Amino acid sequence: MTAHALSALGAGFSDEALGSQAVFRAVLQALSQPGAPAQARFVWVAQGDALPPLQTLAQGSDANPDQSATCVVDVQDLAADSAAPDAWQLSGPGIRAVQRLRVTGMPAGFEPQWADNHAAFPRGVDLVLATATHLAGLPRTTRIPSAQEA
Repeated sequence: MTAHALSALGAGFSDEALGSQAVFRAVLQALSQPGAPAQARFVWVAQGDALPPLQTLAQGSDANPDQSATCVVDVQDLAADSAAPDAWQLSGPGIRAVQRLRVTGMPAGFEPQWADNHAAFPRGVDLVLATATHLAGLPRTTRIPSAQEA
């Protein structure tokens, strides 16, 4: 798990007309069905807003796990490879060794929700943690041991 700098990304769409039309259609679809988090494929949680319980978001199915929600959570800070005692020790497919990630701004009680989300694999929600300058992916296959397990 690496927190990726956003400064390397270019602005806009590779095809302005098609990209902006796709975003506009997605926004219209969201506006036409307000407040249906169980149906949402994309959820954005702004800093300071309550994170909806992960089990209330679209989970996909065993046959179609790709039909689940991706949730972007705007957090205060991300620090990859942090030696801080409260840093998460991430493991799972695609992680060669344990990766440490310190996240500031996640709600209390997130870790048990994440354990339940991970246990539902192949169903479950994927998260993208974001600050103004960095991103970190948290796919449903990633395990965050509780303090007792670590």
